[in-house]
Amino acid sequence: MGKIVLKVIFITFLFIHFMCLSSEVIAVEYNFLQERLDRSNFENTQEIEDIFRYNLSFLGENVSYAKVPRGFIISINSDVFFDDNKVELSEYSKQVLVIIGELLNIIDKQCVVEGNTLLLNTDETIYNSHWEISTARADRILKYLVREINVPPYRIRSIGFGDKIPFYKDIIDNPQMLQRVDFVVLNYEKFRQ
Repeated sequence: MGKIVLKVIFITFLFIHFMCLSSEVIAVEYNFLQERLDRSNFENTQEIEDIFRYNLSFLGENVSYAKVPRGFIISINSDVFFDDNKVELSEYSKQVLVIIGELLNIIDKQCVVEGNTLLLNTDETIYNSHWEISTARADRILKYLVREINVPPYRIRSIGFGDKIPFYKDIIDNPQMLQRVDFVVLNYEKFRQ
């Protein structure tokens, strides 16, 4: 449990410093602290869930979590990242992606960024379908994580599902999660035993 606490402190430290320091200073501090972290600690889905839940708790009802046979899903309302019918990342979303990206680097697992879009006004966008905008959004997040946060490109993929994968958990109480981005951390515990 001590290593998880250290990693949580590290991410919190990184987020605070992101808000007030240059990227060069953050990179030096990140490298200094990263050397002290043991990546092999995240072997089960519960540990992965704990660190994401703690570090993304500020998102409140805009985030939901699910354990599935292929790993762990972090579902975040698309409004956190994008304006309606847009694919450009907001400045706020970049701060959220710094945290997600650093967590992905620490846990050292494969991840799939899945775009899900239901409501689309085709009069206000260049995209003609839910699938096109959800794919563009997932790809935009992937590119930011790879280019800006240095998530290794061989450990992350993106895909868009449009409106084909509805959000079932609390769908009546949380309908805005129909438009979301899922970060699927692949952790095949069942098959490794």
